[in-house]
Amino acid sequence: MISEEFPVILITEPLLIGWHLQMEPVRLQDGALLHSTLTAPLKEIRRLAVRDELTGKHLSERQSPSWVAAMGYFSLIEQLGNAYECSKGSKGGNNFKRSLKIFSGLNEKQVEVLWGLRCSLFHDFAIVRNEGKPKYIFNVGPRGTASSFIREAAQVWRGEIPEDGNLSSFVTTVDLWGIGDLFETAIFPKVKDLASSKELKIRKLSLVEFQLKYFWMIGSQK
Repeated sequence: MISEEFPVILITEPLLIGWHLQMEPVRLQDGALLHSTLTAPLKEIRRLAVRDELTGKHLSERQSPSWVAAMGYFSLIEQLGNAYECSKGSKGGNNFKRSLKIFSGLNEKQVEVLWGLRCSLFHDFAIVRNEGKPKYIFNVGPRGTASSFIREAAQVWRGEIPEDGNLSSFVTTVDLWGIGDLFETAIFPKVKDLASSKELKIRKLSLVEFQLKYFWMIGSQK
């Protein structure tokens, strides 16, 4: 939460991006800590997902996947799409889809699947999306890998229930573990690589607006 005395710090774009992506808060000259709204929530999401909060590595293979952690990863994916762009990346679509297209390596159908699941979970924790196109019936398991955690349905579902009640051919499976793996092993490393090569750029916002939107401060405000 930003107070009226929140200090605007005059720094360069690469340095500001670096602060946004680093796991530890930035200590200012007066001793205050400047926290990123990307990496501070990421630590909590990693704890929910039973991962090391600094590295993102799994701490246990036996834990059940966390629905809330998956939603947290979805939010961070969307933030990256809203915050950044790069010269080689897609400029179309909403922030969530743009982020996946630029940073994930997923194909168009996989992007649509995750957008559908994201909308279903955020609205009411539903696993059926029958509004808009495409429509989905989701199964959230079993565990896959970062490259195979989405298994598309054998048939396109048009929102109707067949007479025999058998929906198995219309079910799209998405592993909740895989959403975290996608972020930790593909998206976040890609973003940091682009930042290191200075190909990552702040999208639409000025440096001041970016600071106000994606940082908060704890501590001294002299």
